[in-house]
Amino acid sequence: MSVFYVIDPIHQRVISRAIGALAAGGLRHHYQQLRRDPAFHPTLCELWDCTGVTAVAVSGIRQLATVSVFAPGTPRAMVAPSDAVYGLSRMLQTLRGFRSEQIAVFRDRMGALAWLEEVGGRCEQKGDVTRRSRRRGMRKGTFRS
Repeated sequence: MSVFYVIDPIHQRVISRAIGALAAGGLRHHYQQLRRDPAFHPTLCELWDCTGVTAVAVSGIRQLATVSVFAPGTPRAMVAPSDAVYGLSRMLQTLRGFRSEQIAVFRDRMGALAWLEEVGGRCEQKGDVTRRSRRRGMRKGTFRS
């Protein structure tokens, strides 16, 4: 699994993207990297794009649902076009919902972006947030918001 992200200071959001087989270990690693990024702040919105996910490993999802780098109530949109990823995203949405997290799951990117724009006033920019990306196995410029 390859995961990368971009912090978009203009829209005050983190755009994360996963490609390949999705597993809890890779997601934990991604959130550890994000937490250490000096440009990250927990009140930024998040767009998770899972359109490139080819397989899903369900083991560890409950444990993953207990860990979050985002502040409670921070809007997070997940794009999950395939049935398997959509189901896993809905499970994560339910589990995180008990922790007062605001997560919505969409089949397409346009719906997710529209929802983030609608609720985006709740995303706050703290400090000097600059554009920064982490990419593993991706060409520069292959993913844009």
